[in-house]
Amino acid sequence: GALNITGATILGSTLDVTGIATFKNNTNINGTLSVDGATSLKNTLGVTGATTLGSTLSVTGIATLKNDTNINGALSVDKATTLKNTLNVTGITTLKNNAIINGTLSVDGATSLKSTLGVAGATTLGSTLDVTGVSTFTGNSIFKNNATVNGVLTVGGVTNLNNVLNVTGATALKSTLDVTGATTLGSTLSVTGDTVLKSNATVKGDL
Repeated sequence: GALNITGATILGSTLDVTGIATFKNNTNINGTLSVDGATSLKNTLGVTGATTLGSTLSVTGIATLKNDTNINGALSVDKATTLKNTLNVTGITTLKNNAIINGTLSVDGATSLKSTLGVAGATTLGSTLDVTGVSTFTGNSIFKNNATVNGVLTVGGVTNLNNVLNVTGATALKSTLDVTGATTLGSTLSVTGDTVLKSNATVKGDL
């Protein structure tokens, strides 16, 4: 039948329980607790020392880790993950789907993108942007400093230059060139077709 003990009880050897064991108050275990079957905890589990899990830890509710967590193996997350502070990764990070960053993305080292980079807002580059392939600008592009193009520059729409355009090599124009302001040519102007001058032309040298 039932065994009721109202005072302290010391067992010098093993306590084997084949049925349900209910502890209605605090239970202190100074040694190792070994559980061969499933364990259900209906309240908080507080662990003050190191904890080693030899197999899977499954959590169906919210898990709050208030201090550093070291994961030496793979971390797989199937659903949304919210990080309220810094995420530091010392190795390779692979994102197989979309990554949405609502704040600032700071990259101290080299960044390689094997596919398209789409930027919906303003983008500021504090240093050089080197592009080895084709670059397509579908909207307005403002270059506040020098822009060097070692290959062909193709412009499909209107191009406005608010300052000097310096060209050190040959320039081929396949259509009309309209100039509303003064134009200075430091060398020869060769024209193979008809030339129409709608206003006065001043020639200071031989004609």
